Amino acid sequence: MAPKTAGPPIPLSSLLFALSLFAMLAVALVWLGIGSIQARCRARALPIFSWSWLVMGRLCLVMMAFLVPRCKRRACLRGAA
Repeated sequence: MAPKTAGPPIPLSSLLFALSLFAMLAVALVWLGIGSIQARCRARALPIFSWSWLVMGRLCLVMMAFLVPRCKRRACLRGAA
């Protein structure tokens, strides 16, 4: 038997928003990558773009290091109650 999924289905509007966001990000990265290969002026934005993603990833990692233990404690307390 297949496991049942929990929760309601994802609304189509949320799915379309996420799809459009990733599509715009893909276009921007391809555009900057082509500009980088051709050594155009817009290629200067590529390191800024890349560093911003690196910084945001590090911030998320630090936040998760603090949030995951709290969530686990709360889940254990709910399970014991």
